[in-house]
Amino acid sequence: MLRNEVLTTAIPETGLVVLRDGDPGESDILLSPPRYIYKHRADIEVFVQNADAAQREADLDRLITQIGAALETAGTLDGVIDILNPGSPELLTEPIEGAALTLLGSLLGFLSSAFPDFLKLWRDHSDRKHELAILDRQMEAQRQGHTQRLEEIQVQADVAESKALYAHAASPAV
Repeated sequence: MLRNEVLTTAIPETGLVVLRDGDPGESDILLSPPRYIYKHRADIEVFVQNADAAQREADLDRLITQIGAALETAGTLDGVIDILNPGSPELLTEPIEGAALTLLGSLLGFLSSAFPDFLKLWRDHSDRKHELAILDRQMEAQRQGHTQRLEEIQVQADVAESKALYAHAASPAV
């Protein structure tokens, strides 16, 4: 496995994997709290060589399967990224000087451009759902408070009526 290396003319029998970092470019900024989102594509180039086409394809499949399994278990690359979105391999056949035909597999795109937007929509939906639940609870509390207040007014009216009746009954008749 090499990183950002110029392709050599000799490819080992086990194959060669080159990680191309790419350019993260400018970030998108989310406010409150501030978050910086990079949509970064990194390519993994997989090279194999073998005079037998069937063996060459089997070697390439083996390497791509191993890389896919490693990425599947990597998740967030130990917290370095939020989302890992592997893309489909693009297979190209290119001759390398002094070597047999080599298959080049471009395998990976980190952080597809649409996923941060979907993540933001999901978070917004969750926030709105939470806010609606809070408003529902506040409205229910106000309803209960109004109901209690109406009952209190009714009780006060009943007490005032009873006092007036007792006062009238206690006064001498004319």
